[in-house]
Amino acid sequence: MSGFLAGLLSPAGRIVAGFLAVAAVLVGTYSAGWFAHAKTSKVDQLRADLAAARFDLEASKQAAELAESISNRAQAESTEARNKAEEYAKTLQKRPSCDLSDDDIKRLRNIRKR
Repeated sequence: MSGFLAGLLSPAGRIVAGFLAVAAVLVGTYSAGWFAHAKTSKVDQLRADLAAARFDLEASKQAAELAESISNRAQAESTEARNKAEEYAKTLQKRPSCDLSDDDIKRLRNIRKR
């Protein structure tokens, strides 16, 4: 052990000890910086993921509203066509014969087109 202490106290030992101390400080500083960067990168990634999720949620809400609007419009058109067909059926029942005229065929086609 006294040989080790004598080696550290010699000029060459002091240089080696100084070099080792500087190396330890550099490695510690590098490691601390790397871990801080990794933590910051993780936080930034989570923020980006959250922003993307919020954007997707908003797009989904808008798509749902549009789909509901289209569905309501289609349902209203269907109800209107059904009512027209029922009214037309009532007018046909009032006729003594079952023959369809040209006007009847045109009315049926117009109901169908809507």
